[in-house]
Amino acid sequence: MGEARRVTTIAASVLLVWAVLLGLWAIQPLTDQVPTGEVDGAATSVSVECGRPIDAEPGPDQPLPDLEPPQKYQREACVAQHSDNRWMLIANVVLMAAIAVGLIIVRLRVGRSDPTVVEGQPPSGTAP
Repeated sequence: MGEARRVTTIAASVLLVWAVLLGLWAIQPLTDQVPTGEVDGAATSVSVECGRPIDAEPGPDQPLPDLEPPQKYQREACVAQHSDNRWMLIANVVLMAAIAVGLIIVRLRVGRSDPTVVEGQPPSGTAP
């Protein structure tokens, strides 16, 4: 196998591992720390379990707990984090697709330009 084919095979293997790891990451629920104000001069927050990056809805999985006044939720839970993670997922998928297309193009060009392969004949150095 030529050097270019070996490199594209390694790159394709890395791309496959990347895709598997990205898929595993995308199905994990997110956790958001929602600020709730200050108590005795210290900032407070509530940990909220959110949906996964692949979920359509960004909201929390369960209703938010009630807070003691004067605390209140400073922002909507899960929305910003879900949006950021969704964009990260989309960017990774687009980048992986571009790399896969590039690998396919390189592999096709390498196959066509391999001087040891003559159509209808095995590569030189191989037994018939």
